[in-house]
Amino acid sequence: MRTFLKVLKKVLFIGVISWFGLTILMLAIGFTSLPFWGIHHLSKPGSAYSFEPEYIIFMGGSGFPGKSSLMRIYYTSKLAHEYPKAKIVAAFPGDPKKSDGMLSNISREFKIRGIDSTRIIFEPQGTNTRWQAMEIKENIITNPGDNMVIVSSPAHIYRAVKVFSSLGFKNIGSFACFERNINVSLQFDSEDIEGKAYLPDIGANQQLRYQFWNHLKYEIVLLREYAAITYYFLQGWI
Repeated sequence: MRTFLKVLKKVLFIGVISWFGLTILMLAIGFTSLPFWGIHHLSKPGSAYSFEPEYIIFMGGSGFPGKSSLMRIYYTSKLAHEYPKAKIVAAFPGDPKKSDGMLSNISREFKIRGIDSTRIIFEPQGTNTRWQAMEIKENIITNPGDNMVIVSSPAHIYRAVKVFSSLGFKNIGSFACFERNINVSLQFDSEDIEGKAYLPDIGANQQLRYQFWNHLKYEIVLLREYAAITYYFLQGWI
């Protein structure tokens, strides 16, 4: 029993030290540009396409309305206006017959952005990227040589392109939904807005106010996406 307790204490000690070290490492990386470039790297496959797409694949985000879904609808709509002959394939789970369901709301959101509902084909069955791609291949884009552009979040592009490619699709482009920067100065003087004199004035430090925290979020996104890529690789899906 004593031996077991000693081993347990060592394991817990090593675990705490490792967790502490990982936390310090992630905080340190947050002050660098590495998280952004990690996201940027995952967004590159298919981005240099030069063909006119016959299909624009809107990969649904996490619920609707929601940040990721609205971003993808925004950029899908921009592409749809650029390529008016392209059909839009909306891969989003739900019941297309429900007038107040998510798919109906998505259709209305596209309509707000000037997209005719007759251009939209829903793929409502799949609940992950592999399943969605399989349903699209079987029921919508049956010719693997058709041109398509996948619209999704930057970190998801690599996995999505690889999944469609593994199913035999040949002409795959991509459009990563990056957020746009605010093109105005966000600096402020703490004294001008009656800030406390005994606290540091961080108004000119956008790295600390915004970029550091964004990079921490990027790190979590990267950890999740690399875990998903590893799982898909082990499954033989990419």
